[in-house]
Amino acid sequence: MKLPKHRANVFLVERRILDADGLHHNYTVVGVFPTVEGADEYAGACKQNFIERGYVEDDFTFSVIMSTYYDA
Repeated sequence: MKLPKHRANVFLVERRILDADGLHHNYTVVGVFPTVEGADEYAGACKQNFIERGYVEDDFTFSVIMSTYYDA
């Protein structure tokens, strides 16, 4: 397979929540950004929102991961 010529890095904000059994994580992508700074700011805002809503910090994480977007 030949990769498309047009591509760009994107930064995903991923939320992980620890299940009640303490062994498994549920995760989802909650945002996609063109810059790491934008993704990091959003992850921080999401974390603060969870804290204000009463979640315990040991039960969740928000992290930024890089991926690649290909435009066919």
